[in-house]
Amino acid sequence: MFNESIGIQMDASYLLGSEIISSEDKTPGSERKTSSVTKQFRLTPQLVLQSSTGLYTRFGAVLPVGGNTTQTSTNANGGGPGVPSEIVVVAKGKPALGLAASLGYEVSDKLTIFGELEYIGLGIKRATSEITKYEVGGNDVLPSLTNEQINATYEDETTSGGTVSQGSSSSSYASFGLNVGVRFTL
Repeated sequence: MFNESIGIQMDASYLLGSEIISSEDKTPGSERKTSSVTKQFRLTPQLVLQSSTGLYTRFGAVLPVGGNTTQTSTNANGGGPGVPSEIVVVAKGKPALGLAASLGYEVSDKLTIFGELEYIGLGIKRATSEITKYEVGGNDVLPSLTNEQINATYEDETTSGGTVSQGSSSSSYASFGLNVGVRFTL
């Protein structure tokens, strides 16, 4: 804190998302599933404003500095009747800037027990993706694909030649949370 009311804080966090199933289809003789998992390292510089009553607020930027989303698609008949397939694609995002805001309350000065309500607003557009696994019937078919089939680059606008590469989609990493903890100040 610069003084008793204003300070700055730098948070570093790692998001290890749980598996999210985006599609699943189970019918007699067929079973398909697509799921994804996201990993992301974030830096969050914030301005802290604190009142003499212990109530405080923090707000600042969320800067994802590394990470990816791994999407896995399985199909019991992807290679034909009774021939399963599995495709794994790793996607990386474009540089992004998000918002973090918290409202909290501290109980004491040296040993702080705190509770916070937190909001993070962050959307990331896809920059690249790479197929890292492609199996049909237990056989690796990835070596038979071309580099253009394995790797994709996503653009937001038309290139100078008038052709459009794959359009970039955006994924939301927004969240509301409750943080409760203990902080010790030397």
